[in-house]
Amino acid sequence: KTIRLSATPPPPPPLLYTMTSLLQIILMLSLPAAARGHASCTTNEMTTSDKYMSTSIRIGHACGYDGGTGTTKVVITFPQFDDWAITSIRGGMMWNWNYSYTTRNIESLGYTSHGSAVSTTVDTITFIADKPMTDELYADFPIKFKLADTSGSFPLSVGDKLYIPTMQHCTNNTFRDWANETDTEGAYMPYITVVDDDSDDDGDDDDTSSERKSAAAVLMGACALALSTVVLMTLVWLVLAVQDLKLQIGTVPTADLNNKL
Repeated sequence: KTIRLSATPPPPPPLLYTMTSLLQIILMLSLPAAARGHASCTTNEMTTSDKYMSTSIRIGHACGYDGGTGTTKVVITFPQFDDWAITSIRGGMMWNWNYSYTTRNIESLGYTSHGSAVSTTVDTITFIADKPMTDELYADFPIKFKLADTSGSFPLSVGDKLYIPTMQHCTNNTFRDWANETDTEGAYMPYITVVDDDSDDDGDDDDTSSERKSAAAVLMGACALALSTVVLMTLVWLVLAVQDLKLQIGTVPTADLNNKL
C-alpha cells in the first residue's frame, strides 16, 4: 500500500519579499537612467565642406518619467556668435505640430544673399502640438540651416561641437531645459560635431550615437543584475521548500504510519 504525503510548498518567506523589493528598487533606478537619453540630433556630424546641414531634434519622452505628462511645445534656439551667424534656417513641416519662429538682427555682420543685404536670421523655432505627445511616443523635429561666415568659409574647425539649446514644454506646467541639464560629457542638449572631410562616417543616427550606446550598456547591466537576482531568489525558495517538506515528513507520527500500513 502506497502512502502519499502531500506537502504544500511554503509561502514565500520574508527574505523573498525583501529580495523582491530590492529588485524593484534596482529596476526603478536603472531603467530610467537608460531611458532618459538626451534630446539629440538624429544626424550629429558634418564636415567642414558641408556648410548646409539638415538634421532633426529628437525628443524621446515626456518631461517626466512617470508617464503622466505630454509634450506640448518644443522651442529650438540657434546659437549666436560675435563675427558670424547661422543663416538660411528652416523648420520642417510635421503632422500634429504648428510652426512659428522669431528672428534677430545680424545686419552689422554684413551678410549678403543674391546681391542683397541680409538683415535678420532665425533666432528660435517653436513647434506647438495640436494634441500633446504622450510619453510613449517620440518625435523628430526637422531643421535645416547654413554654417558660413560673410566670406562663405566654414566657420568651425574639426572637433568643434555646435550645441543647439532646446526647451521641451509639457502638460502640468512641467518642462525640460536641455540646455541646462548636464551629464558626465558636458550636456544633454543636442549637438553636431565637425569631423574630417575624409571621414567614412556621414553622421550617426541617434539610436547608434554614443549616448544611446551608453544607455544600452546601462540597460543590459540592469537586466543582467535583475536576472541574477531572480535566479538567486528561486534557489532560496527551492531550498526553503525542500526544508519545509522534510520537516512535514519528519513530523508524521510513526504509529500513524503503521496503522495506515
